Amino acid sequence: MKILIILTCTVSPDLQENLLREDPEIRLRDYIQSILKWKKMAKKHGFTLAVVENSNSIDELRAKLSAMTTGTEEIFFLGIERDTRSSNEGKSAGEYQLLKQTSQILDIDSFTYIAKVTGRLYVRNFPRLLKKMDKAALICNKFFKPNQLVDSRLVLFEPDIFRKCFQDEVRFSEKLATGRNDHTYRSMEHYLTQKLLDFGNSHIKVGNFNQVIDYVGHSASTNKKLDTNFLRLLISVSNKLRNFAIKILLGVAP
Repeated sequence: MKILIILTCTVSPDLQENLLREDPEIRLRDYIQSILKWKKMAKKHGFTLAVVENSNSIDELRAKLSAMTTGTEEIFFLGIERDTRSSNEGKSAGEYQLLKQTSQILDIDSFTYIAKVTGRLYVRNFPRLLKKMDKAALICNKFFKPNQLVDSRLVLFEPDIFRKCFQDEVRFSEKLATGRNDHTYRSMEHYLTQKLLDFGNSHIKVGNFNQVIDYVGHSASTNKKLDTNFLRLLISVSNKLRNFAIKILLGVAP
């Protein structure tokens, strides 16, 4: 199974509303720490890593990484048009445009799955997620609580589905009372949730990771640390209990 991991990056966001982790220096440090971890995992498991940035900071990001580690030539660095929409439409607009342009530029057809990952975050149990997940055209943490939406921080797409998701002209507005209004959505989470429902109606299989995702890093909207010792313990126990429950249902465990 060939995996392309796309780390979405915005070092200098043109947005302050609903974004507590906004300082470019802090965000740059977040991205570097995350990319270094992903680089190590990619080398171990044979994943391909692409870093895509949309605030004219790709050269700075590459230079900082090159000064800290070797082998950065194995990473595909892509700088795309500067995000000019997030200031009016919210942060999801910039991410959508980033992914749309990425789908048009990168050669993705040789990969089994494209993993879209929020670039500041590392997923500690990513290889295990791949082993446990459903086999489907799109795989995500569906109906992520508390708002019953797709967790957009990590989503896997087959190449054709990736292109279908990010080919249209879509607009976002965080002020919408409902999740969808024609081709306008409140957030990336609302957009992907609607695509998931549309795919289901079109008999395109959508699957689950079947594990709790173990994120490392900070939330940009709340500035909370996502990998505290308590949360790590809770995720570990939850995944072990899930596996045990599945075995009981299958009649494997006593």
